[in-house]
Amino acid sequence: IGSDITVGVHASQLKTLGKVVLYIDIGTNGEIVLWDGDTLCSCSSAAGPAFEGASIKHGMAATAGAVDSVYHEYGVLSHTTIAGEEAIGLCGSAIIDCVALLLDLQLIDETGAMAEDDQLLVDTPDGKALKITETVYFTNRDVREVQLAKAAIAAGIETLLAHAHLGPEDLDAVVIAGGFGFSVNKDNAIRIGLLPSIAVEKILVVGNAAIRGAQAILMSGKTADEVERLRKDTQYIELSLSQAFQERYIEHMMFQ
Repeated sequence: IGSDITVGVHASQLKTLGKVVLYIDIGTNGEIVLWDGDTLCSCSSAAGPAFEGASIKHGMAATAGAVDSVYHEYGVLSHTTIAGEEAIGLCGSAIIDCVALLLDLQLIDETGAMAEDDQLLVDTPDGKALKITETVYFTNRDVREVQLAKAAIAAGIETLLAHAHLGPEDLDAVVIAGGFGFSVNKDNAIRIGLLPSIAVEKILVVGNAAIRGAQAILMSGKTADEVERLRKDTQYIELSLSQAFQERYIEHMMFQ
């Protein structure tokens, strides 16, 4: 667990949000911290860069021109972009939306396999794909990349909760940080199995908490001392040594 997570946890005031709170930084490493009302416990799960757009055919960072939401309404596939500019790629929030939409319309099955034929799907050099615009697609291989990423994060969450003898039903809040900004659709994140099935009101999307935490340290020596104590008091679980994590990872590869 890096300094970005440590300062992010401090900036989000995790311990004030409830008795049992999860902090999840969704990036190449899905870094997760659990406050169980008494102690802090953490882990890092190798999620890969799918939610940052790096392993997605038309993926990109959440910058101007990135598609940040995709939805199906009245039989029409629509989208929005950051800054309202012409779509040039898909950022993390739209990637989640694409998978949720494909699941809801039964265009992929529980294994992630894409349907053979549908008016929303097109043939591309990379195989079947969901057509977002004339130049932006979401392919079946992209679905596979999301499966790998969401399975790693979901298995990490489950392992951390099990370590504390807790379940999703015990959570008072889930804090989502990282490169999504504030646009991630909470229902869709649950739908694809990235987040545990809890009331969406308990999910807080806080954007780049690490930057705010770093700024706070620069402004206050007291904050720096608090962050150092937080670091020392946080237990770390090595997931690569956990057979239970490996089994959960395989289970979470499937969609529900």
